[in-house]
Amino acid sequence: MIDYIARIQSVADEQKKSINKESYRRKFEAISPEYKHHLSGCFVLVDGNKIETSICGQDIIVTRKIDGEMRTVYFDGQQCFMYTTGGKEETDFPCLTQMAEKLKSHGYSACAFAAELNFVSPKQKDVPVRTRVTEVIHAIATPELHERLALYPFDILFLDDQRWASLHYKETYAKLEEIFGKYDLSQLVTPVQMEKANSSKQVQEIYNKWVKEEKAEGLVVHSEQPIIWKIKPQHTVDAVAVGYTTTAGELRDLLFAVIDENGLYRIFCHGGNGLTNENKRILISQFESIKVESNCHNSDSTGAVFQMIEPKYVFEISAIDFASENCLHQCYKNQKLSFADRKWTLEQITPGVTTYSMKILNLREDKKPIFQDCRETQLSNICPFTTSETKDSQPMFVKKETLADSKILFRTVYKKTTGSSIYIKKFVLLKTNKQDTGRFPSYLLHFSSLSSRSSNVITKRVFISEDKNQLYRMMNNLIEKEIKTGWVNVK
Repeated sequence: MIDYIARIQSVADEQKKSINKESYRRKFEAISPEYKHHLSGCFVLVDGNKIETSICGQDIIVTRKIDGEMRTVYFDGQQCFMYTTGGKEETDFPCLTQMAEKLKSHGYSACAFAAELNFVSPKQKDVPVRTRVTEVIHAIATPELHERLALYPFDILFLDDQRWASLHYKETYAKLEEIFGKYDLSQLVTPVQMEKANSSKQVQEIYNKWVKEEKAEGLVVHSEQPIIWKIKPQHTVDAVAVGYTTTAGELRDLLFAVIDENGLYRIFCHGGNGLTNENKRILISQFESIKVESNCHNSDSTGAVFQMIEPKYVFEISAIDFASENCLHQCYKNQKLSFADRKWTLEQITPGVTTYSMKILNLREDKKPIFQDCRETQLSNICPFTTSETKDSQPMFVKKETLADSKILFRTVYKKTTGSSIYIKKFVLLKTNKQDTGRFPSYLLHFSSLSSRSSNVITKRVFISEDKNQLYRMMNNLIEKEIKTGWVNVK
């Protein structure tokens, strides 16, 4: 694991002894993406409906979460440069010029900050007007809109040759106010909006005002506790169940999709949280009769591949957070599938979203698996899909092609006979030789179990991985668990 804090100090030390500013900027650029990794690991996500039972502390700093793009900003004594979470340098924006002037007025020779880059709505006056990350992306690509891009610093990386460190975030915020002034909507550079609280009840009141009334994206909350809380509202989506996985013969996860205007199903999340044991028992018995084939595969968090089913059941699900990009500024991809003749076919891989803290609320018997009831825009209205003109964000259409044959790396079969009953368990490890398509894993483990006494004669489980050794270990564990006294290795 990278020690990000040590890296920041090493860059600060390099600045102190470096004469070549260009060389030093490149060093900062190289570690800039690591800040997002570091920051992401600090957050605890909280549902806006559970603030009073989730937040603790008496010395609390609440800041408004902005729906923009994060930047790290470096000042070399004369000019400011900002970097995306992917490490790309950006210059010549009015907000950077204003930031450099403020830093020069304080006599700093080298500084680094973390800030949110946001598009300022022309309608904004005394109260912040929420704009979306898509507007930021459009403004960056449109020079005449650069003057509407503002930076909201929220953290200090270092000042001159010293890494910034504080025991409480209130010290960091006070320093930001000292450098950039009080929160001021008229400025292109101003600290994020902040309120103080001394209880979770007061945090709830701030949430009600900023998020419920003013439609802010959420809150970021610091206290004397060693935790940073990110509070966001819960969103609900009506989605079609298109697959399921099992563990020990019981339902584990459902795979969900929404439908676009062309009738394609966008797969975007999976999970089983919210289902009772009774729900699972009933659903798995219903799913058994509607299992279908598919030419693509998705897996749950254990690596088990989803058994696809007919698009018949609609569920209301919820999530606290939806994201279109990961911490490296790379867009999440969703598969789009068509369904015909009892088979799923992969048609497209396109920029999409993923969910956090997903929960299944209930089965919507009043809804049908059609565009009008499960429309794709439910997602894009919450979290717009990435639309920037980069290779990573362009849809990939699936073409018919001849694929390489898979190779069996290991195969073993066990048999057991009890009276007139026959039991067979088979373990097969494959190398797919199709990983370069971007649609298939490198390796696959297939486990099948036959019981002549069971109503469900054959059960199958599939696990996927990019690591062959991981699947070998998983197979050995399965054999140890499944093969006991009385089994004979027949092949």
